[in-house]
Amino acid sequence: NDWRWHIQHILRDADDIARLLALTDAEYEAIKTARANGIPFGITPHYLSLMDDQPADGRDRAIRAQVIPSPAYVEKMAEAEKFGHCLDFMLESDTSPIDLITRRYPSICIFKPFNTCPQICVYCQRNWEIDDAMEPGAMAPEKRINAAVEWIRSHPAIHEVLITGGDPLAMTDGEIDHILNLVAGIPTVERIRIGTRTPITLPMRITDSLADILARYRKPGRRQIAVVTHAQHAYEITPETVLAVDRLRKRGIPVYNQLVYTFFASRRFEAVFLRRTLTRIGIDPYYTFNTKGKEETVEYRVPIARLLQE
Repeated sequence: NDWRWHIQHILRDADDIARLLALTDAEYEAIKTARANGIPFGITPHYLSLMDDQPADGRDRAIRAQVIPSPAYVEKMAEAEKFGHCLDFMLESDTSPIDLITRRYPSICIFKPFNTCPQICVYCQRNWEIDDAMEPGAMAPEKRINAAVEWIRSHPAIHEVLITGGDPLAMTDGEIDHILNLVAGIPTVERIRIGTRTPITLPMRITDSLADILARYRKPGRRQIAVVTHAQHAYEITPETVLAVDRLRKRGIPVYNQLVYTFFASRRFEAVFLRRTLTRIGIDPYYTFNTKGKEETVEYRVPIARLLQE
C-alpha cells in the first residue's frame, strides 16, 4: 500500500514484465526496442496488476494499449530521436512565454514544475518533454519555479492555474505543499487544477496526508482546488481508486475525468459504462479528447464521426 514501493518497483524491462505477465511477441519486441532506443517507458506494479495474464481474448486491450507501445509507435519515436525531430505537435513551445509556463487562453495557464510520471502513457501529448518514468532530476530548479510564479503574479488576467507536467502528484508531500503555497499566494488565482493520473496508475499515492495538504489551500468562495484525472476504461476503476477519490471528495475537492477517445477505448458502450462507473464513485466526466494527429499514434485514431456518435 505504500506508494513509494510502487515507485521503486516500476517495471521497465521486457523480461521482467514477461515473468509476471504473458506478452505477445509484438509486445515483447516493442518494449525491448523501445528501451534500446531510449524511448520513455514504465509500468507501475499496480497498473500491471490490472492486465489479464493471457491477452488472447483481448478483454484488457484498452489497458495494455495505454502503456505498452506498438511497433509503429516505437519506429516513429526512434526515428524522431535519430533525426532530431521535435514531437511538440501542439506547439507548446510557441505558447510558452517563460520556462515552465504554457498559455493558450487569456485567463488560464499551465504550470509544469515536475517533468516526469510514474507511468508513461503511449499517446501522451508531452512525450517530447519527458525523458523516462520517474527520471531523476525532474523537479525544476527553484530559480525557474520562482520565475514562473512571478510571471503568473505579473499577469492578473490569469485566474486559473493547471499544475501538470509530468504528474505533479508524483512529487513528495513537501514539494507539493511548497508548489501549492507559491501558487496560492497569488491573489488573482481563483482556481488551481492538478492534472494527475495517480488515482488510476498509483491510487495509494492519495494518502490522508496528501489530501489534507490539498484541502489546506481550498478557500470556499475564494479559491477552488480541483483534481483532474485520466481514466480510460472501467478495468482501471479499483477499490484503491474508489478510496483515493473518496479521500479527496470528503475534503471538498472535486475530481474530474478527461477521456482520450482512442481506438482501444471506442468499443460500443464501453465509454458509456466508464462514465456511469466514474459518476458512481465520485469522478465527474469532464471532457473527451479526440486523438491528436501525431504520427507515432496513428493506430490510436478514431474517426470523428464515431466520436460524435459517442
